Amino acid sequence: VIGRKTGLSIPWLSIGLMSCFLIAYIMIGGDYFNSLVPAVSKVMAQTLMAIPMLLLSLIPTLK
Repeated sequence: VIGRKTGLSIPWLSIGLMSCFLIAYIMIGGDYFNSLVPAVSKVMAQTLMAIPMLLLSLIPTLK
């Protein structure tokens, strides 16, 4: 059910979003993507690096 405010929905939502970005990145092609939008790919890389840390910080709140 979409829109339900459960503790698990936020991490799964961010994982889903990152999967979409990753699929688009692979389909478009890394080199073309990087030359087209270097700022966006930099933000994406930082976001991908930040997600595991975010999930680790959320784990205590889920228990």
